[in-house]
Amino acid sequence: MRVLNNLKLSMKLAIPVTVFLAITAGLIVLAKTGLDRMAVDTQELVDVDAARLTAILQINAEVNEASIQEKNLILFSASEPERLKSAEAVYQQYKKLAMQHIDELIALSDTPAPCHERRDQVERRQLFHPHGQERRLQHEG
Repeated sequence: MRVLNNLKLSMKLAIPVTVFLAITAGLIVLAKTGLDRMAVDTQELVDVDAARLTAILQINAEVNEASIQEKNLILFSASEPERLKSAEAVYQQYKKLAMQHIDELIALSDTPAPCHERRDQVERRQLFHPHGQERRLQHEG
């Protein structure tokens, strides 16, 4: 303590000011680092997660529409070939769009290799049942 007592007033004031400035600089660096990391996370949300959610919503809408068209295929009779062809074309269109969006979603995935396997499983399980005409024939019979 005698060392501090022997210092001039300007040095006695400079020591706490220096400590204060060092703490302030540390807080500024810490805050900047935190804000930069938050900016990166936010940009990732905007670029990746929003695109994923958009693709998922599009897939949902297209699968719903394909399901509606499949039901139309079941209900239309052979006496309405134009309506049957129209419903089949719309069904195939929405099926194709949904599969394209599934591929886009796979491309946005962090691990695309397992996702391609899942896409193959979806196709094998026949997410879109091409049995509308068979069901229609059963319905007529």
